Amino acid sequence: MTKPNRGRPTSSSDIVIRRTIGKSLAVRGTIYDQNVSMIEDTAAMITLVNEKFIPGENEDSETVTLRLINIQWDVCKAPLTDDVILGLDILDILFAVINLSTPTLTINNKVINAAFVNSGDENLTQQVCIKRTITVPSNSEMTVTIKTNKSADQEFHFRTMSAD
Repeated sequence: MTKPNRGRPTSSSDIVIRRTIGKSLAVRGTIYDQNVSMIEDTAAMITLVNEKFIPGENEDSETVTLRLINIQWDVCKAPLTDDVILGLDILDILFAVINLSTPTLTINNKVINAAFVNSGDENLTQQVCIKRTITVPSNSEMTVTIKTNKSADQEFHFRTMSAD
């Protein structure tokens, strides 16, 4: 009988999936003088704006205002459940510093308060709750069954490779 490792990786390339409920980090801002929630997403390559905030066919060089900062930026309009997703394109140009412990977003030495939020429309998003810690060993594959607040069990497939 093998002894459980209590969620500790056994090698540097293991993936450990811990019990968690996902959240997003958001700041308040405006677009077309409308107050919006802007999700900070360093994994998003470009900044996206919910199509309901952009009138007509216009989709370039929108004025995005973060508290204390007013910037003209090319955005892409999309059918989102969130208001705005601040992508790496704008975060990089602004030399943004995200502090998760405070939580804040610092741009040009100006600190903007942020907050952890449940992302998107509650009717359209699914909260995934991982009930126990699972370690996927290096150089292996594992299918994990999860439960969400909206649907029956779903399966996710994880594959790890050695860091060598």
